[in-house]
Amino acid sequence: MEPIQKDCGHAYHLIDEMPDPKLVSWTRTISSYIKSGHAELGLREFRRMCESGLRPNEYGLSLALKASRLADEPAIGKFLHGLAIKAGFEANSFCGTSILDMYCKYGYMKEAQLFFDKATVKCQALWNSFIDGYSRHSNAHKAVKLFHQMLLSCTSPNCFTYTILIKHGAGNLDIGFLLRLVLKTGYDSNLKVGVDITVCSLIIDMYCKCGSIKDARQFFNEMREQHNVISHTAMISGFSQHGLVLIALHLFEEMKESGVKPDGITFVEILSACSHFGLVKEGWEYFESITDYGLEKTMSHYACMVDLLGRVGLVEKAKDLINNAPFPLKTSLWRTLLGACNKHGDVKNAEIIYKSEPNDTSNYVMLSNLCSSNSMWDHSLEVKRKMKQEFMNKIPGYSWIA
Repeated sequence: MEPIQKDCGHAYHLIDEMPDPKLVSWTRTISSYIKSGHAELGLREFRRMCESGLRPNEYGLSLALKASRLADEPAIGKFLHGLAIKAGFEANSFCGTSILDMYCKYGYMKEAQLFFDKATVKCQALWNSFIDGYSRHSNAHKAVKLFHQMLLSCTSPNCFTYTILIKHGAGNLDIGFLLRLVLKTGYDSNLKVGVDITVCSLIIDMYCKCGSIKDARQFFNEMREQHNVISHTAMISGFSQHGLVLIALHLFEEMKESGVKPDGITFVEILSACSHFGLVKEGWEYFESITDYGLEKTMSHYACMVDLLGRVGLVEKAKDLINNAPFPLKTSLWRTLLGACNKHGDVKNAEIIYKSEPNDTSNYVMLSNLCSSNSMWDHSLEVKRKMKQEFMNKIPGYSWIA
């Protein structure tokens, strides 16, 4: 069925050419449309299947519910819920989760609550779906309350449960405290709550974004035995965001000494830290050491170095670095350098960079704003005039001749 997934139009004709399409063929076709981003066509195929006399199974009905959600068709979703009730699929984990997802997506939380309360069997996926629904609608309090209820029901949370709460609860320290308690104690001896280092790293990141670097550091230390490159990178990023650059660099050295190998993202965080603190010597050393770990220097690494050099006024070195960068398109690097000059009011160098990339309209905007902030009003107007002229020259012509 690979051709179906690659070509939805072909899938449509395959079904038409089959003398007696089986349920599995219809279901795969519907699934293919959904995966390719054509949920409305998936709904059309579901209708055709039903009109052919075939009754959908629980998997096919859950796909149709998903398609109604993606196609933004709440009326169809409610109709499909009715079909699920008639077919006796409402209690099925596939259908039940899809029904709850559908109501939560549209913000029908009362209907979702009624459905959830009626469910005789509340599986892990159903709990996760409902917690996610309240989290997405900015009701962190209700999401945490549901999480409590999930634990009391002896349903073990998984990595997805924690990710939902952290993703939508960044700014709510109560959620961080609750997750920390669960991960540390297991909440209850009957629950098998494993310590997932990726989840721990998300908690560290959440604490840092909440401004509670002390809690992040304490939690990081408590999980020391399980540390990997992800948790170290999260903590390094947190220190850097809070201006504790030297501590971030010290932790990076500790990480290497402990045998944990940095990855490309770790180096982005370290180079960003050096940039914010103006550590040119250290920045160059870290930049050059990237290949020592079997890693390739990416556009992000070059951008960090360009920003660092631009911030301290080493514009010529930054330009040399850009010119020697092994990338065919360097517009983003020039924009980074112009942005660095913009931050420090360096109009002279900003003009030089702007002339290096005259085709990028965002450079005009940055230079114009920089001139305005330095009370160079005439210069700012001249830049805007050039930008308009450049834009007009690029507008393509059209022929009305058929």
